[in-house]
Amino acid sequence: MPGFAEIIEGNLGAAIEPYGQMFEMDQSNPMARLFHVWVLTLNRRHDDVDTLVQAVPSAQRDTPFCTNILLFGKRRHGPISRG
Repeated sequence: MPGFAEIIEGNLGAAIEPYGQMFEMDQSNPMARLFHVWVLTLNRRHDDVDTLVQAVPSAQRDTPFCTNILLFGKRRHGPISRG
């Protein structure tokens, strides 16, 4: 949990890499995507957030994790289609 430790210590930028590595190891894991989107949002990396939000597989869009991921995407572009 090195990324979380960085966040707790106030090093938001340093938390991107550990969460990015976790996501890269298993891109089909919605929880890994959620935490990666979360840390990118904390760092105002909105273009990266948009890319990850738009890439949520349609089969996962109704899961609790992906519902929260999609909420991150609404902050700039309005509602995201679930279709």
